Amino acid sequence: MIEKNFIIMRGTEFRVTFILTINGDPDLTGYTAEGHIRKFADSPDLIGEFTVEPAQLDETGEFDAVLTPEVSLNIAPGKYFYDVRLTKDEKPIYIVRGGVQFVTPVTRA
Repeated sequence: MIEKNFIIMRGTEFRVTFILTINGDPDLTGYTAEGHIRKFADSPDLIGEFTVEPAQLDETGEFDAVLTPEVSLNIAPGKYFYDVRLTKDEKPIYIVRGGVQFVTPVTRA
């Protein structure tokens, strides 16, 4: 698993692209991907959720985890934790986790 921290401007789209192989095979057909944001890693409260594009993972091994502007705007400024995982046959594979800080843009209309 990779650890990566991000800073996200509230009200903007955030997109990160993953290009993966599992045991050397890029085919992710049959896997699902999801990512959550929480105030604390063990918190039961979900703060935000990444949208996965494409929704159906395929043989390319490539997908995006996206926060829409609407989702990022509704997250209060502050520090949170996130992770993204793949699941197949009820077996999760955590691919990335870390901290994410949401900040309000200074220059705006």
